Amino acid sequence: MKKCKKCGALQNDDNSTCIDCEAVLGKALDEAEAAEINERLDDTLEGMGERKEDFYVPLRDKIMGVLSAVGIIAVIILLVLVGRENDRIDADIPDGVIVDRGSGFITILSDSEVDYSYPSALKRKLDNVGMNALISLICLIVALPMLIVPKFMWFIDTLRYRMFYNWDTTPSYFALVVRKAVTYIFFAVGIMGVIYGYWEFF
Repeated sequence: MKKCKKCGALQNDDNSTCIDCEAVLGKALDEAEAAEINERLDDTLEGMGERKEDFYVPLRDKIMGVLSAVGIIAVIILLVLVGRENDRIDADIPDGVIVDRGSGFITILSDSEVDYSYPSALKRKLDNVGMNALISLICLIVALPMLIVPKFMWFIDTLRYRMFYNWDTTPSYFALVVRKAVTYIFFAVGIMGVIYGYWEFF
């Protein structure tokens, strides 16, 4: 194998001039250099083949997958914080007071007047944060495997067709675009929900 010093083109040892720029070629590369170049070419060709696969996972999706995993952990922490705050509110209710959870209406059962004001606004805010966190958790749990292992998810989605029907499971271009768009929407809703939840809570 020879390498042109002028343009860098690789060519056969039999050539005396470059097939691209017609510059005079020197001596052939030694075995170590040729092996290294062939290995790089093989890696490049393999990478090009992977990029043509229907379910190739680009770096962008890998980063989004990591963010989804971090978001799931953040949502779980947020739900724990909301639960603790709700427990604190419940613990602060005096013995003679019953609170209707549906409307936040307070019924005083004690004969004597109880000096207590139920934090209805805070309770509504915590309920809102908790519901938002649950929606975010669902969205991120759906998005994570779609981002990291889309080929496996397609296999699961099409498993019943593989088992019971003679069905071509190769996805169409439209199906790939729709799945990718839905995945990104779930990811965006989940991450925005996490950010909003923490902003609302604190």
